[in-house]
Amino acid sequence: MLWREHPGTYLQTHLAETRDEVALVTSLFPERRGILDIYDHHGLLGPRAILGHGIWLTDAEGKRLREAGAVLAHCPTSNLFLHIPGNKC
Repeated sequence: MLWREHPGTYLQTHLAETRDEVALVTSLFPERRGILDIYDHHGLLGPRAILGHGIWLTDAEGKRLREAGAVLAHCPTSNLFLHIPGNKC
């Protein structure tokens, strides 16, 4: 993986922004335990991994995120909008 081939670099992507995203991604990888497990399985967790939003993570996924040394980055206004119940975003 490119990120692992270049120590000292950062990885930035988005994660669990909407319920629809979580449902779609987990349906594509039914053998994994959840959306964070998919990222973890593919080597996308670790120090210098910055994941946007993370609104729809479970408590266990939050714990694993911390164990891996990855962090969440978010915009409070955006996260509030994405988290509104019934929002189709």
